[in-house]
Amino acid sequence: MNRIQERMLGAALCALTFIGCSKENSEVPAPGKAADKPAETPVNGAPASYQIKIKAAVKVGNLLYDSIPATLTITAWDSLQAPHESGLTLEAGVNTVNLPQGVRYRLQISHWGVTADTLINAADLAAQAQLTITASKAPKFITKEEQYIRGTGDWQPQGRIEYDYISPGMLSNVFYYGKSTLKPGLVLTREDMFAYRNGRLNRINHYGQEGDLETWYALTYGANGNIEGIRESSPSGNGTNATVEQLAGKVKFFYEYVNGNTMNYTQTYRNGNLVEDAAYSSRGGSETSKYQYDLYINPFAQLNYPDMFLGRRSINNRIGEQKNYGGNIPMSVPYQFDYTYDADGYPTQLIVSYKGFTSNEHLFMIKTVYSY
Repeated sequence: MNRIQERMLGAALCALTFIGCSKENSEVPAPGKAADKPAETPVNGAPASYQIKIKAAVKVGNLLYDSIPATLTITAWDSLQAPHESGLTLEAGVNTVNLPQGVRYRLQISHWGVTADTLINAADLAAQAQLTITASKAPKFITKEEQYIRGTGDWQPQGRIEYDYISPGMLSNVFYYGKSTLKPGLVLTREDMFAYRNGRLNRINHYGQEGDLETWYALTYGANGNIEGIRESSPSGNGTNATVEQLAGKVKFFYEYVNGNTMNYTQTYRNGNLVEDAAYSSRGGSETSKYQYDLYINPFAQLNYPDMFLGRRSINNRIGEQKNYGGNIPMSVPYQFDYTYDADGYPTQLIVSYKGFTSNEHLFMIKTVYSY
């Protein structure tokens, strides 16, 4: 639950960010897909008195989305203090905007149901290399996923996941339901229970279908608050140990397995998203991947629900992937991601189409419906 490159300004320019007060607003129709590069020419027509670079952003909880399209409303006051309003659509990233003649301006961005604005005098525009106008909103938290599978016939229920919280964003339990050969419908197959120490997650217990503790994750943290170790254990004493090194734009993992094998795994992040990863095992197997993302909110990025690979952290939703395998290959791989979104920018449905890895022929689809 996943691209836009921003041109760097010249070294002589300095950026000033304006963060406006945000408020709920009716949703503005979403603009089309963003260009691969920020706009290089004025986006609202004829030459005017001033030209300025503007970027829209929305802070959702503690995550900043600063590569998004938005609607920009410009109010310009003339020398007689009469207001004149115009509007345009900003692409994701930095946009070059021509402002109409005026002595004072109100610049307002709207996206995902919230707005933010800033006031600036014409005399001050020349000193501003770039304006970033940032709105803010509270996150929504996922409460349920429902999965269906479709081969050649109708959609059939496949599974369900339910999320319970101690408080907003602080998980207490996650319940997994799936099919059983013994009972009709979906039955509880697994429960994850979360334990906290001094307000920080330190353990996730995994219980099986019969309620027995099967495995658990124990987390350790560095002085900077980042996870630096994950230990997966079982009552038998067997387990996997992962050492985690979090760097700027990269995360490096080293895994030690109970059978003596090891694996190195590296993730590369850009604009808050996992865009590349590579895994190499001591037995010679390998897997390298590249990923692409949309411009919407990944609901799992707000959850503190780590797995052994810290795989839920991308701020946008994945819409494509390319993988290369050395050694074992999968029977099927996803090749198409189709999302439906709500007005707040969250996915409400995802349909993933799968094909055979070697045959390249379509095999089946999995639909996931999200509730908040």
